[in-house]
Amino acid sequence: MFFVCPHSFFVIKRAGKGKFLVLGALVVNITAFCMTLQTGAGKKACVSAFSVLLGVFVVGTGIANENAAAINLFLKTTSTEVVGGGEGDSEYYKSKYSSLADLMAKGQELGEQAMGEGAVLLKNNGALPLQKGERKVSLFGVATVDPVYGGTGSGSVEVSSAPTWKSAMEKSGFEINGTLWDWYKGATQYYRKTGSTGAGVTGIKVIGEAPWTEVANAAGSSIKTYGDAAIISLARIGGEGADMPRGNRSLSKLDDVDGSAGDTTEGDYLKLSPKEKALLEGVKTKKDAGEIKKIIVVLNTTNQIEASFLEDEAYGIDAALWIGTTGTTGLNAVAEI
Repeated sequence: MFFVCPHSFFVIKRAGKGKFLVLGALVVNITAFCMTLQTGAGKKACVSAFSVLLGVFVVGTGIANENAAAINLFLKTTSTEVVGGGEGDSEYYKSKYSSLADLMAKGQELGEQAMGEGAVLLKNNGALPLQKGERKVSLFGVATVDPVYGGTGSGSVEVSSAPTWKSAMEKSGFEINGTLWDWYKGATQYYRKTGSTGAGVTGIKVIGEAPWTEVANAAGSSIKTYGDAAIISLARIGGEGADMPRGNRSLSKLDDVDGSAGDTTEGDYLKLSPKEKALLEGVKTKKDAGEIKKIIVVLNTTNQIEASFLEDEAYGIDAALWIGTTGTTGLNAVAEI
């Protein structure tokens, strides 16, 4: 460890040949301190020497840390020393779990609990909870097959064991429109895309949503068969390395920077895209035709999007739930809600 004061700095190393370094450092420090008690010239010289030595120390520390293993091997010493009694003295916190599998299972349980307690019901005209006789549902939106489990960078989530919307809903006793689900699974060309969105910036390039006409043609009569409820997922992702795309008003820019390609509204990532509006309108036509009883919107977003559309009668939304990101097991809790 090292200490810095206006007059001196010194290094303390606990073991091995570090004792000689300590002695040398102390000699330098004592000499420097004595110089400060003399003349103004001596003080200036001390400050100059201190500045140089501090610079050497800072740079040298970085080099030493990066090459610690090689240096220790050459000096036949170690950087650390274990002190204390018998084996296990350094175990400060003993795990309550007998195995890694038990630990992970508890973590997954807590993740589901956090989602169950943290989801926010934004709107409900009595549509939720779905009743026992309302078990046949259709899942709409690319985000149902490509949900946002976490953010980007250090906020990303390992999802190989995470439930899908379909498996989570089925676990809670629902029957899912398989025709619609399978079509969305295969429509990878409409998934959201990430990549370079500016100089040195990686982020969202495409919001991602399928055209309503294609969805309706693919689903056909299955929507009416699974019409107890339509659950529409809308997703936005965010994280390290990029601000939210807002047309030309931010460093990070979507491919559809001005909205002319129909993937965004004015290039703004936090507004509904034209395709999302068409999806909501299309599902509403199915509700008006008696093929769907209820429309439920789920906001699977890392950001607070512009959500005034939830009150727009043109979309006929009966209930809305904000779930943020789901983590590894959160979708199970959403299905229960």
